[in-house]
Amino acid sequence: RSPKVSLGRYSPGSPGFDVLPMRRTSVNMSRGRRGGFLARALAGEKPELITLVAMVCASLVAYYALSGGRGSYGSSGGVNTLAKGFASVSTFKPAKDIQWASVQSSCAPSSSGAMSVLVTGSAGFVGFHVSLALKERGFGVLGIDNVNDYYPPILKRARLAKLTQAGVMTIEADLNDKHTVRKALDACKFTHVLHLAAQAGVRYAVKNPGAYVHSNVAGFVNLLEEIVHTSPTPALVYASSSSVYGLNEKTPFSEDDRVDRPASLYAATKKADEALAHTYNHIHGLAVTGLRFFTVYGSYGRPDMAYFSFANNIVRNKPITIFQGEGGKELARDFTHISDVVAGGGAALETS
Repeated sequence: RSPKVSLGRYSPGSPGFDVLPMRRTSVNMSRGRRGGFLARALAGEKPELITLVAMVCASLVAYYALSGGRGSYGSSGGVNTLAKGFASVSTFKPAKDIQWASVQSSCAPSSSGAMSVLVTGSAGFVGFHVSLALKERGFGVLGIDNVNDYYPPILKRARLAKLTQAGVMTIEADLNDKHTVRKALDACKFTHVLHLAAQAGVRYAVKNPGAYVHSNVAGFVNLLEEIVHTSPTPALVYASSSSVYGLNEKTPFSEDDRVDRPASLYAATKKADEALAHTYNHIHGLAVTGLRFFTVYGSYGRPDMAYFSFANNIVRNKPITIFQGEGGKELARDFTHISDVVAGGGAALETS
């Protein structure tokens, strides 16, 4: 957990901060001067211009690759953040028809002095359970979730129905939708943000890597930016993952272990989140707490998890596939019940 106070700010006079002299270039912009500059550039005498042009061209190519060559919006009305051929899990539609009066009612605490929490990923497994628990304790809770189709959305809809019954509203929006995130933070004076939204799954990253960068990195950066531009600034608790331990062979794991050898793209994005959180703590003094979850299980759990497929095969009298490590080594894994994660998440919020 990072401390509430900033680890330092960059300012003139600080250690490691040097002001470099700057040289003013000529502002002679006559036609002949411009022509001479271009001629020298084409002759190879101005390689920095050629480099700049190449970078601009590369950026344009990347833009059209990411947008699918369709401009900002596709025919479906969604913003395509991935190249053509990728799954639709990271295509989002800008939020609309949000009932802001209901938003303010949802995020208002039922008792004085209680927290008001923005929970990202509230339609997800952990977000759903934590949101219910916080609401039961009298906290104001507002959810935000893009309800993507990584696994059947019918399960997410069932969770959202339960949240609605409990008085928790969820805005259906992507964290990259800056306008909606900004309006949500302005509508409610949140004391805390619990960031649980992420593109989950380790193996799926091989098929759709862009979805992980979109949700886990770009979405997190946008959330951080909006948080630090909110006054008063809410404290942040965010979900990392035990996957960051990667290729570490020492057990049991420790917060002091090196985590610079990820074994999957998912783990790499979660490690990036930890680095980003540290950076925003350092620069902006943002109070940040990171939680590394170890495989969570329980009711309303994710259907892509091993225990779910095992149970599914057992009731259908089908064989279970057992995977082995190198040299036929048996594999073991730690599981954490959702009730323990809810308790830990609540405690992190109270002490952040």
